[in-house]
Amino acid sequence: MYARTGSILQLGLHPDHRSTEVLEKIITGLCRSTGSTVLRYLNVEENSLIESYLKNLGFRNAINQFEMAYVVNPKRR
Repeated sequence: MYARTGSILQLGLHPDHRSTEVLEKIITGLCRSTGSTVLRYLNVEENSLIESYLKNLGFRNAINQFEMAYVVNPKRR
């Protein structure tokens, strides 16, 4: 986490301990560790388990991001 901005780049939960309660304890600790008034969890996969846990804790989607790819044609080089 970036303590100044409150941005969480990545967070992993062991499969045997994935629950809203465990995530809530982690989020509470992160809230205490940031100087920001907002906690942001970046790159959450849509319709994922972590998304549902975050929504249960009061997070809301603020921005949608799209992944774009370009297939390189070796003949164009």
